[in-house]
Amino acid sequence: AGYLSKRLPKDWSTIGEGCLAIVVGAGPSLDITLPLIKNGLNRPIIVATDSSLTALKNADLNPDFVISIDPEKSYESCSLPGYTPGIAVLSTQSHPSWAKQWGNSCCYMSGRVVTEDWLAQRGIVKTKLLAINNAGLTALAFADFINTSAILTIGLDLAGGNHGEQRYAEITNRSHIQTISTQYHKIPGNYETTVPTPFLSDWEETSNYCQEISKRKMLINLNDRGAKLSGANLIHPDQI
Repeated sequence: AGYLSKRLPKDWSTIGEGCLAIVVGAGPSLDITLPLIKNGLNRPIIVATDSSLTALKNADLNPDFVISIDPEKSYESCSLPGYTPGIAVLSTQSHPSWAKQWGNSCCYMSGRVVTEDWLAQRGIVKTKLLAINNAGLTALAFADFINTSAILTIGLDLAGGNHGEQRYAEITNRSHIQTISTQYHKIPGNYETTVPTPFLSDWEETSNYCQEISKRKMLINLNDRGAKLSGANLIHPDQI
């Protein structure tokens, strides 16, 4: 019953004990890595970003939790009609279509919002888990928050494919959406000295968070490309 609470109950911190969490991003590497997690893993807890939903549906992998915190990203732009698996974990800034689709099967996190900061100063406390920066980082924080024993990330590239503009895997049905930037930053790569990215702050914050998580539990990044995440154990798909 606690899963359907509108605010995260205290006992959520025990949900993941003894379990492996798989955090599913939507980066280009997901085309390679998603098929690999279907077999050979003892029932993990799957925490999905909103943009990965179509890929998961087509792979017949239903996530336990779906993270969406972007006010501009609608359910219709990410998922197939009627596909509402697991529990939606939202922020007060999430596009309203997500709460409409999941109904009572959703809960809310506080975020970095001026009105919520103002309320917190007046005694209406924020949730222990906060919506931070982007869905991928928040999904990672959620997997850590529910006290899983280990975390495996897939599709968390944080560097655009090709020359930096490719943002999503083809299996997400969002690969036509590209990021055109006037500046692509060079950051440490998993298999190259540097890789280009328009998501500098996203990478910095995610990498720093990974460094903190790795002090407490095993963190594995299953990837054949992308940006280096501090503290994560990098595994190439050929070595899975």
